[in-house]
Amino acid sequence: MIKKTTPRKRSTRRVTKKTNAPKDILNNTPSISKKENNFKNYLYLGLIVMIIISATALMITQNTKKKNQQQKNQQQVVKQQQKESSCDKKIIVKDNNTLDQRIRQLISINSSEKPIMVPVKDPEALKVSNPAFYKDVNKQDVLVVYKNDKAILYDLKQDRIVTAISIPMQAQTADQGKTDKDNTISNEASPDQKSEENKENSTIQSEKAKITVLNGTMTAGLAGKLSKQLKAQGINVIKVGDAKLKDYTQTVIVKSTDQSMPATLKELQKLTNAPVVSAKPGETKIQGDFTVIIGDSTSE
Repeated sequence: MIKKTTPRKRSTRRVTKKTNAPKDILNNTPSISKKENNFKNYLYLGLIVMIIISATALMITQNTKKKNQQQKNQQQVVKQQQKESSCDKKIIVKDNNTLDQRIRQLISINSSEKPIMVPVKDPEALKVSNPAFYKDVNKQDVLVVYKNDKAILYDLKQDRIVTAISIPMQAQTADQGKTDKDNTISNEASPDQKSEENKENSTIQSEKAKITVLNGTMTAGLAGKLSKQLKAQGINVIKVGDAKLKDYTQTVIVKSTDQSMPATLKELQKLTNAPVVSAKPGETKIQGDFTVIIGDSTSE
């Protein structure tokens, strides 16, 4: 008898092979999301840095523009002030009457003379043309010429006479076509002056001459001493001081008026035994009708 055999049932279990692969290989999704996040973070950070840099550059540019604008405004203000100051000077120069009156306060000028005023534009050229007269000339100066009396260099800024020189003798010789005479004027009076001296009413009191006494030496007290002597003779001394220059070898008298005033001149020469001369270039303290400048011969 044949036995029946029943076939074995196969197991339905699935055999899983063990593997040693890393988890991130098995599951790629988490690692990819991390990389994306890091990229976004770097991108945001870069944008923030660019924004900060742009804002800083913009601020620097604006500050630079403001500074430049302020500098331009300051330059415009300075230019405007310079224009105003130059305009003021031009007004002073054009106002001949005011300047003429001021000069007449500082130095005696013939009342009949009218001034010719020329602003100085090229000081260096003037120094070359006449070094003696234009020695201290500056651009703010004005040349004032009284044709038959004086040539004056006036400093507008400092309100002072820089140089003054008498020119009546020069004007006369120029009109007559003669050569220039020496700066020293003869002690002998001209015919016109002699006729004036013959007038009975010509006295120190009637002439009312204004006298300045200056010390042209290094010895102190000489001007004050001479001033007392002049006042004792009835002479009107309006100023006593030191001369600008200190190189006078002898006492001299500078006549600043075209009026003869013989009585006063005679008394001055009697007391000082001094010649009448033209003012030296650079002697800026000449004032009044006569200026007596004491020299070394008197101090000895």
